[in-house]
Amino acid sequence: MLGSSSPGLRTETNLGMRSNHMFGKLKTLAIALHKDERGDMAQIVLAVALIVIPLMLILLAFGKQIGEWFNEKNTALSDAERIPEPGQ
Repeated sequence: MLGSSSPGLRTETNLGMRSNHMFGKLKTLAIALHKDERGDMAQIVLAVALIVIPLMLILLAFGKQIGEWFNEKNTALSDAERIPEPGQ
């Protein structure tokens, strides 16, 4: 029969239904996160900010030195004569 399929066989319509169901769940989750008014999102934003802001300050303070160090190591790796000994 054309319309019937075995339970283990995935057909295009079965995959389409599963895909729609998955997107429906994602949509429901997105709406629930958006409507969450308990303050959980603010806590997440604060936690991320506590990580990102110090990293940005470190990069602003030491960015030039970090860049120079990476350039020096890159040059040392590309020049066969200047490959550093371990520990240098």
